[in-house]
Amino acid sequence: MGNCWCCLQCHGNYAEYEHYQKESTKERPGWMPCNATGLYMQVPHVLGQRELDELEEEKLEIDDANQYSLRKDAKIIYESMKGIGTHDSELGRIFGTRTRDQIQKIKKIFNAEFGGSGGTLEEWIKDDTSGDWENLLLKLSQTRGQRNAERIFDSIDGPGTADDELREVMTTCSPAEMHEIQEAYEQEYKKSLVKDVQGDTSFNYQKIMLAILNPADFLAIRLNKGLKRVGTDDGRLIRILTSVPRSNYAYRKIMEDFEDHFNTGWRDELEFEATLPDLQDVKRSYQRLFGRSLAEDVKRDTSGNFRKAMLTLLRDPAETTAISLHDAMAGKGTWDDMLIEIVTTRSNNMLLRAADKYKAKFGRTLEKDVKGDTQGDYRQTILDLIKPRAMRQAETLKDSFEGVGTDDDRVIRVLAGRSRHEIRQIARAYEELTGNPLEKDLRSETSFWYRRTLVYILRQAEEKLVYVPESQLLRMRDI
Repeated sequence: MGNCWCCLQCHGNYAEYEHYQKESTKERPGWMPCNATGLYMQVPHVLGQRELDELEEEKLEIDDANQYSLRKDAKIIYESMKGIGTHDSELGRIFGTRTRDQIQKIKKIFNAEFGGSGGTLEEWIKDDTSGDWENLLLKLSQTRGQRNAERIFDSIDGPGTADDELREVMTTCSPAEMHEIQEAYEQEYKKSLVKDVQGDTSFNYQKIMLAILNPADFLAIRLNKGLKRVGTDDGRLIRILTSVPRSNYAYRKIMEDFEDHFNTGWRDELEFEATLPDLQDVKRSYQRLFGRSLAEDVKRDTSGNFRKAMLTLLRDPAETTAISLHDAMAGKGTWDDMLIEIVTTRSNNMLLRAADKYKAKFGRTLEKDVKGDTQGDYRQTILDLIKPRAMRQAETLKDSFEGVGTDDDRVIRVLAGRSRHEIRQIARAYEELTGNPLEKDLRSETSFWYRRTLVYILRQAEEKLVYVPESQLLRMRDI
């Protein structure tokens, strides 16, 4: 059995088996249907240039596999409900196997292409189904925020509060979900969720509900009370400032970079970690609530080494790294051990952020100061470490292509075995560095099967990942 095309993709070849049979007039040897999903599968081989060019011409006017699949789902839903009667099995199959994000995309396509005079997808569902079946489909067609906002509204609307329902929603949602819920609540009911919860709860129960709704604000208020009391509550400061993550930047950057590529259970776990309040969130809340910075109040109410420790904790880690880099190179000579310690124990993303902070704080670039305080291979190694990894690889490729002939060993080392994300980053860095698309220069510097394979690696890296329902994925033992 060959590899499913969601693992071994080829540029432009985005079609399901049935679609290919109906629409394509050309033979495409080596392809077979996957029984588990109905998608193409390809017997592994390297495509020739003619095949690549043919596939480029045969895009079938489909943006990407996922978009085509979701548009087909929207059409199936429409055909299941139009006319007399409803094909409930088709509705159940689609609503039961698609992710919440996919259902929202399907709904958007349905409303744009098939809604017409019949109205929105929700209106079609109401007309064609009833009872618990209707209720289930309507709930599945809502966003996560809309569903939970409705549950909270129902629990606190009217006299009394359905506390079990309220607690279930509030204690099972991540901070990101709570943000979605608040937005959906205010949009749907034109009221503040915070004020409504405040009005229906009291005492410590109210405190914990408000803390769940906005944990950064809650921590800011706690810190302020600890600083305002007669004598500073040092234990409270230490407990909060050392237990809250200093920065969730890395988590959030991953979520931003790969937003469209997650369709696995661990996305929810990563999202939860990424959206917990960090010290930067608490500092912003403190400034907004009390009109002054948390650092100012800590500085005023503490002293000695304790003050220094607290102020260091409050800094953005990237700013602390920038200050440490400056201290290592300030004045005559360089504290080389300190400089080496920093550049070898910080992530590439952290060093890039520190470089931005360095320029903002000291008025010159980190690169310039490194060049002025180091020399030889030692200097070049540090300069390599403080620039984007993809840019270092792009420079290697550029050097490999210059002069007579091509340093193929270096090209292979850069491109072979890299992840799709790394290949995409290298290609973009190369174009930024040289002004030429990497594929264009690879074509001009290589030939035959070697060139075709490298082009294939580049092209498959640019394609989006395909969503496969988890229930189907579990049955696909060949993937």
